[in-house]
Amino acid sequence: MIRISKLVKPLLVLFFALLVLGTTSGVTLLSVVAGQPSFAVEGRGNDVVRVAGDINYPPYEFMDQNGIYRGFNVNMLNAVFLEMEMDYELIPMKWEDALQALRKGEVDMIQGMTRTPEREGYYLFTEPLVTNSQAIFVRKDNQFIAALSDLRGRTATYQLGDVAHEILGRELEINALGFADQEIALADVLNGQADAFVGNRLTAIYYLQKMRRLEELKIVGETMAVTDYCMAVNPDQPELLNALNTAIKKVKANGTYDRIYKKWFGEQLVDYGLTLDQVKRVFYVLFGVMSLSLFAALVVRQWNTKLSREVALQTERIRAQEAAIRQLDKMQTVGNLAAGIAHELRNPLTSIKALSELVPLKRSNDRFIEEFNEIVPAEIARMDQLIADLLDYARPKAPEPREIDLASLVENLERLVKPRCENGHTVITHQLEASRIYADPNQLKQILLNLVLNSLDAIEGGGQPGNIQITSILRGDQGMVELTVADNGPGMNAEEAARAFEPFVTSKRSGYGLGLPMVEQLTRENNGTISIESTPGVGTRVVMLLPAFEERGSRI
Repeated sequence: MIRISKLVKPLLVLFFALLVLGTTSGVTLLSVVAGQPSFAVEGRGNDVVRVAGDINYPPYEFMDQNGIYRGFNVNMLNAVFLEMEMDYELIPMKWEDALQALRKGEVDMIQGMTRTPEREGYYLFTEPLVTNSQAIFVRKDNQFIAALSDLRGRTATYQLGDVAHEILGRELEINALGFADQEIALADVLNGQADAFVGNRLTAIYYLQKMRRLEELKIVGETMAVTDYCMAVNPDQPELLNALNTAIKKVKANGTYDRIYKKWFGEQLVDYGLTLDQVKRVFYVLFGVMSLSLFAALVVRQWNTKLSREVALQTERIRAQEAAIRQLDKMQTVGNLAAGIAHELRNPLTSIKALSELVPLKRSNDRFIEEFNEIVPAEIARMDQLIADLLDYARPKAPEPREIDLASLVENLERLVKPRCENGHTVITHQLEASRIYADPNQLKQILLNLVLNSLDAIEGGGQPGNIQITSILRGDQGMVELTVADNGPGMNAEEAARAFEPFVTSKRSGYGLGLPMVEQLTRENNGTISIESTPGVGTRVVMLLPAFEERGSRI
């Protein structure tokens, strides 16, 4: 009997974490050397728990070719008893002997057993360690066995004491042959002496891989007897059962269970339920699908790259065309502006030139001198005003925004134009729902004055009583005030309305056509927008959006 000191427990825990389960520091852990019937592991308890295990039930528990007792159950037993800090003695034996030993009380527990209703009458079972299932294995060339019922009148092998015996016992017409271990039972099927083997799926696949004969058998029918695989305890020892359950939960919680499970079940080379040929076919199909997918992805990527280049080229062309159009528009605007300036300057200069040429001939004419002194200064003043307007349009004064009381500004404006309104029989009304605007007051006054004077010019030209209405509403979702100047003048057609903000474009007999362009520019300078809606015979409506003071209060 081999004993292990209490001092090596921390080392054992570390070795489990690293999955180095075997020999260390000259002490054999959880192993039985050929010729020795049992071994013990010492914990802190006074009593030694006697544990039986199947000597040939891989990968759960088995004696390997070097005489070392190994397997999932062996590793789990050691991990559990390390948590319990108790001594145990592990006794490997044939499975039927282990069952008898537990029934007779010769051992306290079995380290791994499939839980069935029948066995629950004899033993106590712990929390499940794994979930097991039983399967039917037949030769690959067998075409007539597809389910358990097809075994009637035929020979099926199983391991003595295994749950498969209970499954075969339900079909009385099956010739069931029991063997001490699954390897011999499988060999009878491989050699043609039996028609099928019924037993644990994982263990059978392990043996077939070991014998390198996995391709000779196949699994048929549905998975049977899906059961819990647990530790089994003598029914007279419920305290031991409780201690084992507590330890199993700890082993599962601290990650040791996952590492042990992965070592024995997590790296299988064959998908359970498939033969090697089937696995190869699945692999080839998956490889083909992945290859086609990769090829398609490369084609799509190449296509996307080509499209991206084409889109980039088209975008560059469009940008170049837009830049050319903008440049052409600028040049056209400059040309129109120059033509307008030339036209407006030529008129007074022509008058001055004509009068100047007559001075040598009529300098003694008092009436001529009087007209000369009247006309020339007026034309010079006219040119000076034109130049001043051009400078204001070209270099407007930077706005100085602040809170504006729109109601007060509009009332002052009405008083300013009242004499002209009375002469032309025009009425100005206002309805101001929003009266606080954030803008330059002088520039806003200039904007409104220009718009009202334009409306008066239009109405007076129509020869009928006029109505000018100034309104404002708050656009709270935009933080803006909508300010509108509307009149019932003759209106404009679509072309005239579209060109209303162009310099030197005017339908009035007097003026230079710089009023509305200046209004648009001042509106933009005050972070606003302006638009014109006009219908011939109905009137014109100028709509501005200017910042509301409520939304800008924190900046004042």
